[in-house]
Amino acid sequence: MRLNNNSITVLPKEIGYLEDLGYFRIYNNELTSLPPEIGHLSKLRTFSVRVNHLTSLPNTILALQSATDLIFSDNDLTEIPLDFSKIHTLYALYLANNNLRQMPHGFVIPPFRYITLSGNPDLTLSAEECALLETLNDVYTVPAGQCGT
Repeated sequence: MRLNNNSITVLPKEIGYLEDLGYFRIYNNELTSLPPEIGHLSKLRTFSVRVNHLTSLPNTILALQSATDLIFSDNDLTEIPLDFSKIHTLYALYLANNNLRQMPHGFVIPPFRYITLSGNPDLTLSAEECALLETLNDVYTVPAGQCGT
């Protein structure tokens, strides 16, 4: 399903009824939040909600157990859920161009291959987080100066 470029401000909780939805693009809208019911989309593989105004993600996003690509770039995210490693099918996580300042304490780098973190100017990663990121096969380069010591 594609709902791009429609000035959508609210995603109704009834979105959770679309349990067989496999692909959902709702980018370039005016969303500021996602309903917790988004976690009911158990067959969702690709979810693109980039270019909106999200400041956080519901923890129910971690229930998307079929997801391979989660695209949250170009929002206003200041934080992310703690443990994306619970989504065993996840291949790519896009978090570029947000307002992230740090990864959550205890953040586990999932067994995916690709992550974008560029464009988060206040993001500082610990040396341990940077070492974990380097273990990814196709990690998008973290900008210089964002890895701590």
